[in-house]
Amino acid sequence: MKRRVFSRGSRLQFIAVAHVIEIDFDQPIAVFALPHVVLLPHVADWLMVFEPRYRQMVEQCLEAGGGALQSSAPIALASFAPTRWLGDRVVRSSSFAQNEPALRRVVCVGKIFEHRRLDDGRHQILLHGICRARIEEMDEPADGRLYPRALLRPTESMRRSFGTIRTLRSALLKRMEGGELARSQALLPIRRWLAQEQIPTEMLLEQIGLLLSKGDSERYALLAEPRLRERARHILTELATLDSTTRKAAERTPPMSDRGVSLN
Repeated sequence: MKRRVFSRGSRLQFIAVAHVIEIDFDQPIAVFALPHVVLLPHVADWLMVFEPRYRQMVEQCLEAGGGALQSSAPIALASFAPTRWLGDRVVRSSSFAQNEPALRRVVCVGKIFEHRRLDDGRHQILLHGICRARIEEMDEPADGRLYPRALLRPTESMRRSFGTIRTLRSALLKRMEGGELARSQALLPIRRWLAQEQIPTEMLLEQIGLLLSKGDSERYALLAEPRLRERARHILTELATLDSTTRKAAERTPPMSDRGVSLN
């Protein structure tokens, strides 16, 4: 999704190709907590919603938009902290949450871009990540509302240096067009996107980070890092490691002719 972001008070507006997406951070936002699922901005993921509390959440978020998906209420996708999690977490004290693990404090605020209502009452939603945010205060279920909400604070800086963006993009392209990575079919779509300047660098960083991450802990580390430069530095380090590993593997693999195989 191509977007431009600017702030106005406590609201952030994300201008996409077809419409404006506005997130009002003065209002509590629905929290959808899942184990082992981390959503990043600029990334979309299909989610199956079957618990009664979250089915109610989806229905009420859709109702808020009056049937128009682009006007539906946002959803903050949160992840549970591991049992021995030493990072920043939200300890929930209500009786409703006593039997649930703590939540990691950083979430990805998303919007429903596609929705399918199944015959058995479940929902399939395509949740598109919009921005990073931090849980400031939980609003636990009450008055017939089965799902939690939270007051959030956006964590990403809305100011972007054009020079910094171009430098990061050039560094990514140089790294992915050199060495063993130039022959990687998995990275081919990313290399093509890097050559298209109309595709935002921020979006490409999220896509590359998702591709390189080895699990939800690494994805959460990318989500929790608000600084674009630091996320880019991490990704460049991972790409260098991947290039080195691939090169060493190629050096240890005998040529095809030595294995009784001829290219002719």
